[in-house]
Amino acid sequence: MNRASLIFAALLAVLVPLSLLAGRVWIDPFDIAGSGIANAALILAELRAPRAVLAIIIGAGLGAAGAAMQGYLRNPLADPGLFGIAPMAALGAVASFWLGALIPPAWATWSLPLLALIGAGTGMALLALIAGRTSSDAAGG
Repeated sequence: MNRASLIFAALLAVLVPLSLLAGRVWIDPFDIAGSGIANAALILAELRAPRAVLAIIIGAGLGAAGAAMQGYLRNPLADPGLFGIAPMAALGAVASFWLGALIPPAWATWSLPLLALIGAGTGMALLALIAGRTSSDAAGG
């Protein structure tokens, strides 16, 4: 691990517990097991901890996806907005609103994220087709 990784790991180790305590109501660490705020342990376990874990997982996934895109396209400035992936995801989300009356009620909740994901995947597939790779590109030559 290099120095920057250690610094960011230390920041993560300090800031995640602080984010668990901060919110609409500040939770004192001693109130979780004690008799302070009513339902402090429930708020922490059911709301704040899953949110913090999900934020870490999503942040790591976005970082890995960005690094993969930059490596695949060999462009250090590559990002989803630059190559049309984010607008394609937005187009998929708009399509879910436009097709809202045609979607069965049981699927309505999942239609927006699903169609946005399909739009982003379509944008990435089109980008891969346009960018193309030859056998000499894959070998590094």
